[in-house]
Amino acid sequence: MKWPIIKNQKLRTCLVILFALFFTIAIDRYFFPDQRTINTSVLCVFSFAISIYFQLLSHAKKYQKFKTSAFFLSLLFSISLVVGRAVYDTSSISPLLGWGNTTLAVINIIGFTTTFTALLQIVFRFFSVIEKRLDKSSLPRFMSSKKAFYLLWLIFFLGFVPAFIAHFPGILSYDYINQTEQALSGLYTTHHPPLHTFIWSICLHLGEATNVYPTVIYEIIQACFISFVFASIIKFLINRRINKYIIYVSIIFFLINPAISVFSLTMTKDVFFSGFLALFILEITKLISSPKEYLSKKTNIILYGLFVVGTCLFRNNAIYIFIVFTPILIILSKNCRKKIAIISIFPIVLYLFGTFSVNKVFHIQNGSPGEMLSVPMQQIADVLYNDEYALTDDQKASFSEYIPIEKVMNNYNPRISDPIKGYFDGYKVKDNLFSFIKLWAKIGLQYPVNYISAFLSLNLPSWYPDAYPVDIYHPAIYIENRIQDDKSQSIVPVLYDYYSVVSQNGYRDTPLVSTFFSISTCIWVVLLSLFSALSRGCKKSIIALLPIILLWLTYLLGPVSIFRYYYPIMILYPLFLVIIIQPKKLFLE
Repeated sequence: MKWPIIKNQKLRTCLVILFALFFTIAIDRYFFPDQRTINTSVLCVFSFAISIYFQLLSHAKKYQKFKTSAFFLSLLFSISLVVGRAVYDTSSISPLLGWGNTTLAVINIIGFTTTFTALLQIVFRFFSVIEKRLDKSSLPRFMSSKKAFYLLWLIFFLGFVPAFIAHFPGILSYDYINQTEQALSGLYTTHHPPLHTFIWSICLHLGEATNVYPTVIYEIIQACFISFVFASIIKFLINRRINKYIIYVSIIFFLINPAISVFSLTMTKDVFFSGFLALFILEITKLISSPKEYLSKKTNIILYGLFVVGTCLFRNNAIYIFIVFTPILIILSKNCRKKIAIISIFPIVLYLFGTFSVNKVFHIQNGSPGEMLSVPMQQIADVLYNDEYALTDDQKASFSEYIPIEKVMNNYNPRISDPIKGYFDGYKVKDNLFSFIKLWAKIGLQYPVNYISAFLSLNLPSWYPDAYPVDIYHPAIYIENRIQDDKSQSIVPVLYDYYSVVSQNGYRDTPLVSTFFSISTCIWVVLLSLFSALSRGCKKSIIALLPIILLWLTYLLGPVSIFRYYYPIMILYPLFLVIIIQPKKLFLE
């Protein structure tokens, strides 16, 4: 994309002043949305001045090559700020509608976009300069040896000891009750990955046989696995000769991040899923960097297929990621396209055939389809909740076949569909899928604003930068770190209190720190790394980051936005940091 060059100095100056004024209005409306007039505070004066400064600075020729990437990322971020603020305050896009409101929203988006574009041009230029200065890495020779990997593995495993002691005998939260019932009865369903339930079943039986807490056995297994993944990430960066300071920061990140420490010990499928996905991302990065060299080794091909299958086995929605990702990978591959197609399609077919066969042999029942209908369910519920007279008697009667109307009115929550999902008859939808879709579409044509509002509000914490992952609509905690029943208390209560600061939202009102733990930060870091790499012509970053973006898109169709879903993205922060700063070295360009 080529940007028009405005040679007329007066016209350029006028546009800079106009855009600076728009930015000032946007800042004022964002922080003081209830005021009817523009605030004349120091904040507005500073906003106006800083906008002019960055815009004028970005006009220098050395920043122009970064303008396209900076513009598109800024536009996405600006839209998220303007739309997200309205939805966060009212759970609706209604404040953005109407001639006056829409005009003001457009002005705000233009104001944010122009200034953020100028700022990002400077930031991307800075990353480019830093990349050239960090080309040479002087890591100790020992770090390149095989022994270094095992040492890293041990260090990361021992790094979980404080969290393990603090939460002894183990963290049991999220889905453990349902999975324990399945594990003890032997009546599995696909609502939770059967393989994960089976692992928990083994731990339960081993615990009973050895008189050891099953949670202790489980946490040791899980800590071994995820510490192996962390060591693999660091070793991969070492092999790519990434700058030593980035590697040191990455090691420290894994060791001191309390959210990672606590969640990595939690009895939940998300940790195993995250580990396999991270290992797959490493493999796909190797593949797109040197296709011929990668495909010449049988070990690589086996690992690629293993990580695809492993990822799918620990989260049901993962298969959809690979179904979409695989054809894109094949199309974008310039070399060895046939071989890439074979190694990509085979594990998908193997997983689908294997799970179908295993489910049949072991009589594993399918989970309720209601989980996949969270958004349609929430959209119809939004219409009913905000105007119970909106639907006709026939429409109400049709919808009440799937869920009682009074349950919707008493339990609707714009941030989470679980309160009404429990009353939703997903199996009846499965038997009458066409009728349900027809009802959903007909109501949506009548009330599109409600449908858009319900969709955006349901997944708001996953994309709106200023959204708390836990708010008045979803008063849960950041990470469920409950110690197993009442059988024991923490060995070191002080440590438990330390980890609980993060687990129970103690960070929420702390500037900058709260942003670091916000789940929306995860996706914005991914986008920043993508556009930062693209600004320097590193197109391979698209393929490497696409599985993460596709994962995020599946989350937008889910029942709620919580930390556990974004843990897979958070543990890849070291990789994103490298893509931001040294993308060409990572992809061997």
